[in-house]
Parts: sequence; C-alpha cells; structure tokens
Amino acid sequence: MEKSGLTYTVKEFCRQTRISQKTFYELRKRGQGPRIIRLGRRVYIGQETALAWVREREALSQNMTAR
Repeated sequence: MEKSGLTYTVKEFCRQTRISQKTFYELRKRGQGPRIIRLGRRVYIGQETALAWVREREALSQNMTAR
C-alpha cells in the first residue's frame, strides 16, 4: 500500500485493499474496520493505520488456516 499523501479517502482505501465501500462501512459498523480520521464531514484513513489493518487481517487469515 503505497501512496504519496499521509491519508487515504474511503474510496482510495477501498480501491487499494480491493474491498467495496459497502464492505468498508459494514466492517466499521461491526468494529472490524480500520480507525478513521474525521475532518468535518470527510473521513480519512491514515497510511500507517491502513497498513496495520491489512497486516491484522493477514494475521487473522493465517490463524484461521492453521486450525
């Protein structure tokens, strides 16, 4: 996940992680999505947060396949 700025918009994050925006908001609702930054009405995801979230998903996936 490489980007020149410090944050992703929800649309950019979803494109990078290959999930739909609907899935993003459903994950957030269940408490499984990445932490967000709110600036007014806009929602952003920090690069470090995005990377940590992807790594966490990878670890969970590895744990499930190891069973």
